[in-house]
Amino acid sequence: MNSGPRCRSRRSSGRAPWRFVLFVAVACVTVLAVAVGGRPGAGRAEPAREGGRSSAVRRGAQSERSTGVPAGERFVATPYRDRWYGGAVMYEVMIRSFADSDNDGIGDIRGLIGKLDYLNTGDPASTTDLKVDAVWLMPCFVSPSYHGYDATDYYRIDPVYGTMADFEALIQEAHRRNIRILLDLVLNHTSNRHPWFVQSASGPESPRRDWYVWSRAKRDWHQPWSAYPTWHELNGWYYYGLFWSGMPDLNYNNPDVADEMIAAGKYWLEKGADGYRLDAIRYLFEEGKDRQADLPATHAYLKRFARAMRSVKPDVVLVGEVWSDSRTVASYFGGGEELDLAFGFDEAGAIKAAVGSGDPRALASTLTRLNEIYPERMFSAPFLSNHDMVRVATELGPDVRKLKVAASVLLSLPGTPFLYQGEEIGLTQGPRSGDEGKRSPMQWDASPTAGFTGAESPWNPLSGDQDRVSVAEQQGKEGSLLSHYQVLIRRRRASDALRFGSISGIAAGTGRAASVLQFERAARGDLVVCVFNFGKRRVPARTLELTPGGLRRAGISPAPSRAHVLDTGRDIAISGDEVRVPAMKAYSALWIKVE
Repeated sequence: MNSGPRCRSRRSSGRAPWRFVLFVAVACVTVLAVAVGGRPGAGRAEPAREGGRSSAVRRGAQSERSTGVPAGERFVATPYRDRWYGGAVMYEVMIRSFADSDNDGIGDIRGLIGKLDYLNTGDPASTTDLKVDAVWLMPCFVSPSYHGYDATDYYRIDPVYGTMADFEALIQEAHRRNIRILLDLVLNHTSNRHPWFVQSASGPESPRRDWYVWSRAKRDWHQPWSAYPTWHELNGWYYYGLFWSGMPDLNYNNPDVADEMIAAGKYWLEKGADGYRLDAIRYLFEEGKDRQADLPATHAYLKRFARAMRSVKPDVVLVGEVWSDSRTVASYFGGGEELDLAFGFDEAGAIKAAVGSGDPRALASTLTRLNEIYPERMFSAPFLSNHDMVRVATELGPDVRKLKVAASVLLSLPGTPFLYQGEEIGLTQGPRSGDEGKRSPMQWDASPTAGFTGAESPWNPLSGDQDRVSVAEQQGKEGSLLSHYQVLIRRRRASDALRFGSISGIAAGTGRAASVLQFERAARGDLVVCVFNFGKRRVPARTLELTPGGLRRAGISPAPSRAHVLDTGRDIAISGDEVRVPAMKAYSALWIKVE
């Protein structure tokens, strides 16, 4: 991946060595300049804006475009374990539904600041927080919609959430607690109320006409996933909007558009953001009815975008929403020059299907396939649900044991897992239909408005089960779902194998253990065997054979001498490369440390 200057080792070629020395010197001077400069934008006045971005950024983008010289250095694939997000746990927040500080019924930035200690106090000894490493904020820029995925200004915080000063305070308070902040950046489209589109739609002679995609004739394209049309009529012309008429797609064949969105990305990094979740990133370019996704031009632009972001913040993380099969998702790694992480949609579906059915075979196949697609698994961002999906507690039902085993699988997987707010307490779907039901407010206590707001009612109805599903009802209670998540995350943080180790030995059980899935996570000096029972019946004790690969990667030779359950510290029998797995209750998980 790309988080440091590329200094490739070479075999002796007989060539004069001065070129290589000069290359290293230039790279090191570049890194030193960034380090001495500190956080971009700190301690200096904000430059005057020109057309929605600073004139300084505009000149820089123009220089890159005209000369063809990348603004940032090329970067080596720094080992995943050495990145700040290597093995991290991240948490998705919808500000509107998280916490309301001014009692208008709508969550806001100040409300989020007031709840940061719930996410991470910054004290390693604390046991009351989740210990998440980063927070992804759903869109918080000015927008006409409640969800924000159709911006009208990429450079302003939506006033309903607060001010720029509030955002800067969030960055300061989050960083003080060792929490990074990721913003949701929608590159593909804007709102049809954005001034750019209003100007573009004013007529063919508009200077911003080709900021969007127009056609004199209607085209019969439809969405790649449905029969919904992607061309929409306005003033006798048709414009391209993949998602719907209210979200016209930007025209990335226009260099000004490509530059503008890079400028927007740089702007928020200079404000202190640590990275981006890039929405609908598959769809930046389109070339025809059956060529609206995953085009070479999209990959080329993402490489340029990544270089530009890393020129501002070398350790920036770019997380992609590539809602597709895993092989398509993997292509967005781009040899380490595009995205840093991408969400694991295949994993999410397979985990929930295994828990729901009691059959882990499809999940075992999915994990095996993923291991073949990207063996290091450094690119993976596994999750259970998000703001676009039915909440996992609704999908799997009220049995908290199912939610616990799903969480155990998620936090056993390689990569950088994401939680969706409320998932850790078993928050269920709200009463509204459609997407709003998936985005109901967080439930903090058992009061009528669940501690979310002091207003008479929140903007979106509560799930309504806060007497048992709330932070206050579960905090500090042994056996609660919240306590389960807290323990899992702490144990994961303490294990090199679970944070960034390899995965091997993936297998579904047979016979009386047909509901069992097992795999090994191994890093130097650390081997953890993960075993899960997805069935509703107890599985008797059995013998499990360790794989040579896992033992080799952990450096345990000539043979392990001890095995114990991480939860309890209880020793279990081990002989050679065979471990005696204790009997497992229904819907349960074991982490077995082998030494």
